[in-house]
Amino acid sequence: MGLPVELRLTSGTALQAFSVPRLGGQIYAMPGMASRFNLRADAEGQFAGLNTQYNGAQFARQHFVAEAVAPADFDAWTATAQAAPPLDGERSPVWPNPACWMRPWPSGASRAIRSTRP
Repeated sequence: MGLPVELRLTSGTALQAFSVPRLGGQIYAMPGMASRFNLRADAEGQFAGLNTQYNGAQFARQHFVAEAVAPADFDAWTATAQAAPPLDGERSPVWPNPACWMRPWPSGASRAIRSTRP
């Protein structure tokens, strides 16, 4: 809260468009390219996010909630996330439908996106 958070995004499949309108707009994530995106919240809260790029059958389900928290809560979350195995490592979750990439994280996994809608 009050500080920018930088995200580095890429896609392993089709073109994606990551968006949290109330925190900073939209950026594309493309296969083979890393995009950087800064978000900033001036108050704690939950903010709607979505993929705005049509990319297949599950497109309409690609919504999530970005959560802005106090600095101490963010520091605690960061410590937990850094201690977890990498999401692109051997213990990564494997989704049954790779076109739907915004799903609830399994128990114990790092949460780059803190919550999602089913």
